[in-house]
Amino acid sequence: MLKKTLLFSSVYGVSQASHVRHRSNVVDALEKLQLQLQKKLKMCTIEGSLFLDGGVSVTDRVFGEVLFKDTPELLHVWSHLPRHPLQVALSVLTNSLCCWNETLTVETQ
Repeated sequence: MLKKTLLFSSVYGVSQASHVRHRSNVVDALEKLQLQLQKKLKMCTIEGSLFLDGGVSVTDRVFGEVLFKDTPELLHVWSHLPRHPLQVALSVLTNSLCCWNETLTVETQ
């Protein structure tokens, strides 16, 4: 490797020190990327365990507090999201279809 580096540096006028600096920059960038991926994996693990233990509402509340505790306006928006139009339409449709069956009516209330 050293012979190739010296040959490259002599042919192209690049010093070995700049090659080593470039290599260390690449290694630093890869280490930063690896740390970012580890952080994302940890966040996904925490999110999954919160979801399994407490459901969507607990996960939303915890992540809202963590992400937006410094900005109350964003925390309010995060915690009071309006329902999607399809969710509203589905609940109306489900309630209207369940009216004809007594068991389903009891289950949906």
